[in-house]
Amino acid sequence: MFTPIRAQLSAKVLVSKINAMVPVGAFGAFRLATDQYLFPGSGRTRPQHRGMTMETGNMMRKLATGVLTAGLFIVGATTAAAASWRGIPTLSTGGASFTGGQYTFHPAGSNHGAFQWKGKLNDTDHRDGHNVYMQVKVEGYDWSRYNGKQKESVSLNKLNWAPAQRYTDDAYIRVCRDKGSFNPDNCSETKHYRP
Repeated sequence: MFTPIRAQLSAKVLVSKINAMVPVGAFGAFRLATDQYLFPGSGRTRPQHRGMTMETGNMMRKLATGVLTAGLFIVGATTAAAASWRGIPTLSTGGASFTGGQYTFHPAGSNHGAFQWKGKLNDTDHRDGHNVYMQVKVEGYDWSRYNGKQKESVSLNKLNWAPAQRYTDDAYIRVCRDKGSFNPDNCSETKHYRP
């Protein structure tokens, strides 16, 4: 048979389990209100181990604040290291140029440890009817080609990496003009970069 005394004992067990799970702080008011509501007139507003709970709560808050601060510091340092861009001088050849170029080498574990480059690829001779393109080569792999558009300037922002390696530390870049199947393409001087 279920009596009011058993109901009160069951409620006490339930509340003590909830109090053990709910941390002091944001839900502290909930714990206090729950105790006073379920045990009216008992004179008890908190569990007997209140001092220990408060110390543990303060210690947990300090620990969480320290971990958060350290995490933000690491994220900031990583972002600063990853965002150290260097300039690429203007690359040009007959009919094509690459201007405003920048590059960076990402560390292992960030963007595949890639060589990232960006800038503007320009078709400088609109009357020749030929397209322009960029070529990038990393870690001894073959050239990768990035096409521009005839009679236009195109902004490029690309990543190149060696899948077999944790990070890239050797890259070549140049701009070229595509002169068709019967004539060899003309390319600018090849620039070699290392971190």
